[in-house]
Amino acid sequence: MRTHRTAGCLLLALTAALAGCGGSGTTTTTSDGAVGCSLVVYSDLPLNGAAALDMWSMELGEQLALDQAGNRAGRCRVTLDSNNDTDAGGTWSPGTTAQIATAASADSHAIAYIGDFDSGATATSLPTTNDAGILQISPWSPYVGFTDQNPVDGRGDPVRFYPSGQNTFARLVPSDAVQAQGAVAFMRAQGVSRLYVLEDESDPFDADVAELIANDAPPSVTVVGQQAFDTETNTSPQGYAAIATTIAAARADAVVLGGRPGPGAQALWSELHTMLPHAKLFAPSTLATPGFLVGLGAAASATYVTSPILAPRQYPRSGRRVLAAYRRRFGVAPTPYALYGYDAMRLVLRAIETAANSSRAAVRRAFFALPGVRGALGNYRISANGDTSLAALDGYRVNGAGQLVSPRRIPAG
Repeated sequence: MRTHRTAGCLLLALTAALAGCGGSGTTTTTSDGAVGCSLVVYSDLPLNGAAALDMWSMELGEQLALDQAGNRAGRCRVTLDSNNDTDAGGTWSPGTTAQIATAASADSHAIAYIGDFDSGATATSLPTTNDAGILQISPWSPYVGFTDQNPVDGRGDPVRFYPSGQNTFARLVPSDAVQAQGAVAFMRAQGVSRLYVLEDESDPFDADVAELIANDAPPSVTVVGQQAFDTETNTSPQGYAAIATTIAAARADAVVLGGRPGPGAQALWSELHTMLPHAKLFAPSTLATPGFLVGLGAAASATYVTSPILAPRQYPRSGRRVLAAYRRRFGVAPTPYALYGYDAMRLVLRAIETAANSSRAAVRRAFFALPGVRGALGNYRISANGDTSLAALDGYRVNGAGQLVSPRRIPAG
């Protein structure tokens, strides 16, 4: 297991590696002098904060794919413009995200945008990049309303994200609809029979998975209650005593929260474990962040996490080769998030190579016409609405250090 000191050293090494590649706000260049078009792929990820190690791994995965392609796709020279959308506190900033999306849209050489990570950030950037006709591939952003009309969507979703009337968005992780099915399967495997569902109203893009789980759970798991509240207005465990009392009265043996991984969610977790010490606490992938998990304290022992990020050994041989190449190239061990950045860039390059010309419209059409992908993540397809056919999920426990342990592959559906 990595210690916090080890993780810090790896992060420093990753920072140095990416700086050497021209990342973190700069644009890489090539000097081959080849005649042809010159294109830029923008990347926007939250490179600071608790999840920085994973985000830098993702960014360097993008760079590795571009390096292996010789900074070229077809007759075009391709460079990477790396951007960081976090604020001083290490969380993504709506203002910064909007600025980066606007800059990409105004850049006549910009052909694609890899990002964003958080669903809320994608909701900020996508209308801007779509209006400009730029292909946007998110390595994450599982909010179902980006790709599907679903009863849990916000009003006007997904149409409001696509002012051009054309789909320009795809993601590489299963949507919350698929992840909800996997979460229910994990609950069944853990013997859950009575589930209480909590939704964090402060972030509708992370809360949707709770509603989806509530819809999928019956009849194998009985939903004994459902409640919505705002974790931003309460960061004290005692402030959640009334909720915990209600859940105890409902005789729930498990609780799931759809919400953001902030101090309020940690306070809720602490109070739930104090008042319901035998209940299983389920966290979807939106909560599977170091910032949330490290602060769980005693509640970590009761926590069960579902995530599309698999144990490294569970990725196909192609993915393990990429992880080995990453280590040789940058001199540090990657996290599995590197594979998502790698495949995102490979898909962009493949779309450029197969496009009729190097216009944004041609590359977008070429991307959605791509046949099955044989990538680092496995063999999969991207549907016309931007969803991946990848559906593998792992169920994890959490140890006292806030690390995900004991991965168990769980079926979706």
